[in-house]
Amino acid sequence: MNTRSLLASCALAVSFASTVPVALAQADERSPRTPNLAFLVERGTNLPEQELVADGDRLTSEQRFEVVSGHARFVDGRGSVLSVTRDDGRLVLPALVPSIDESLVRVTSGNVQRVVRIISLPVERFSEVDTAAALDPQAVLERYKHAARVDYDRLLALAPAHSEYSAYTLAGEPVETRAGCSLPTYFYGPGRVFWQMSNPRAYGYSVKLENANNYLVWGSGSMQEVDGMYNSAWACNTAYKVPNNCDLQAGTGGFGCCCVGLALPRCEWFNPGPPGDWPDCPLR
Repeated sequence: MNTRSLLASCALAVSFASTVPVALAQADERSPRTPNLAFLVERGTNLPEQELVADGDRLTSEQRFEVVSGHARFVDGRGSVLSVTRDDGRLVLPALVPSIDESLVRVTSGNVQRVVRIISLPVERFSEVDTAAALDPQAVLERYKHAARVDYDRLLALAPAHSEYSAYTLAGEPVETRAGCSLPTYFYGPGRVFWQMSNPRAYGYSVKLENANNYLVWGSGSMQEVDGMYNSAWACNTAYKVPNNCDLQAGTGGFGCCCVGLALPRCEWFNPGPPGDWPDCPLR
């Protein structure tokens, strides 16, 4: 699975309100702020050794890392929690990030605690990191071969000017993919699906609600905050991911997704297999 006939054939009203950019308040040069650290990782690769605690923090001899959400795991076999000794200020976070993932890792050093975001990106979109750096050199703090350390707030400030729209029939056949779409004033937060019908269940739509653990509910109401969408017309091991910066509008004959952001996730098809908090099959 991955032209405009969708609009005629399925009566799908895909009309996103004009974007009202949410600009990053520029830090005063005399009062530099601490960057909101995040890591972008090329999908399926490990983070290199990183300095996760920013300059100015008071470090102790031991750092503790805990994955509080998402699928990042430490490849030394310790799972989601790791304690390491400081070695010349360099901290090791060997987290293998699978496809379709945005993880939050809590870093604790003495009395200092910070939550760091780790976002996996497909190989073909990782070049957007360089585009972001060209637009705002302070958005990308360090670039590695398969990863980048970024200021997440500055990256979000670039988001409203970069968007992508994709549309599909109810059966999942592609109809259109193009640059350019817009979200309402609220442009970043949990992924959302807006139902363009009174009874989504009658058309086979079920969803994994935001942060739900391995269960689905039927589509209902006018809007739901979701991690992803399923349909009874699709085979098992098929789901449509709706990331945090995306809105999905679903109608009786198909659906369209608008995602805003540069070097941020897009809606996409994937196999909801291991690590196991996505059901394999839709509700039927």
